[in-house]
Amino acid sequence: MINKKYQEIYTAYYHYRTDHPFLYRAHSDVLAALECESGSGIVIVTGPSGAGKSTMAQKLYSEFILQNMSDLEGRRDIIPAVLVEAVANPKKVFDWHDFLVRLMIATGEPLVDEKIAAFTQGELFSKLPKQEYRGSQNVSVLRKSLENCLKHRNARVVFIDEAHHMLKDELQRTHMFDTIKSFATLTNTTVVLVGTYELLHIRDMSGQLVRRSNIIHFPRYDARNAEQLGWFQDTLRQLLTKLPVPCTICVDDLTTLLDIYNRSLGCVGILKPWLDKALKAYFQDLSEYEELSEVDRSRSEAPIFDLDRLKAWALPNKALRRLIIEATNGEAALSDIPIEDIAELLGTAEKMPASQSPKAVSPKKTKGRIGIRKPHRDPVGAQNHV
Repeated sequence: MINKKYQEIYTAYYHYRTDHPFLYRAHSDVLAALECESGSGIVIVTGPSGAGKSTMAQKLYSEFILQNMSDLEGRRDIIPAVLVEAVANPKKVFDWHDFLVRLMIATGEPLVDEKIAAFTQGELFSKLPKQEYRGSQNVSVLRKSLENCLKHRNARVVFIDEAHHMLKDELQRTHMFDTIKSFATLTNTTVVLVGTYELLHIRDMSGQLVRRSNIIHFPRYDARNAEQLGWFQDTLRQLLTKLPVPCTICVDDLTTLLDIYNRSLGCVGILKPWLDKALKAYFQDLSEYEELSEVDRSRSEAPIFDLDRLKAWALPNKALRRLIIEATNGEAALSDIPIEDIAELLGTAEKMPASQSPKAVSPKKTKGRIGIRKPHRDPVGAQNHV
């Protein structure tokens, strides 16, 4: 068990979040997309598992509320934005009833379990038992109630985190897309779907959603790019600097940096929980060490937070392999196709004028003198990161 004094310190670090380049870029892109949307649109934020998408969704939701505080003055019925998580169903079929109930609770809607299917005053005050009109177990009744709630409360944005859980059933995907599109249209809200690359099925299976949606990529950091590896290094340094304990991990050592990169796949959403687990284990060991007698302490070493401790709490290699395979497959699916493929489908490929630009002539190679460098520009800047 962790001592109370260490528990408070750990909790503070657990809730610490750091801005990093890809988080900032995706955050800015979503805000720009929301400014362009006037409602009834779809914004898709996709990326690998562990990139930090959920953190960004929570941050966007909080900032959107703050940005619309002026509209909330004297109007407690206004809800500028709603955030809900699409919970996975073990049966693979998405549970719309559970999702609608969670979304209505997120809006603060009262008496969710008391919704009824009476649509006219005459029906409401008829002599028939109220149970005849009760619809709290009816998805269509809940959906109608939710639509009225969002419209009357002037909701502008609905953030759905883990939205890929809505697409698990391949046979129901097209229906799901149409439902999401209709929901955005009827409520005049912009729906922000946040999830893994599985959300790209929307682009492949629904033309209407493609036309009315923006796809924003929140990627992992790619170590093959020196600049991105430098960004990851800076982010790691920030997280280690904020550790409330002495740390011997040196991020300026390339071997150490790549070791941590490989075990986090370049995803801050994997790196931060990994550090949290290692820190919690450190405080547990430290608490046990401090409870020892002075004699026992002299016979044992105080715990330290080093690379070995961190590596001990990394994800299993097989789990990392599964995650990186999914990430690379998603990145490949996200890559665009050449415009010539579109021209082929449209039948305009043969009518396109051929390029008249002359072929570039390769310069003749000349032999240099032994021991004298050929003139070229040396790389600058990026290598200073590692």
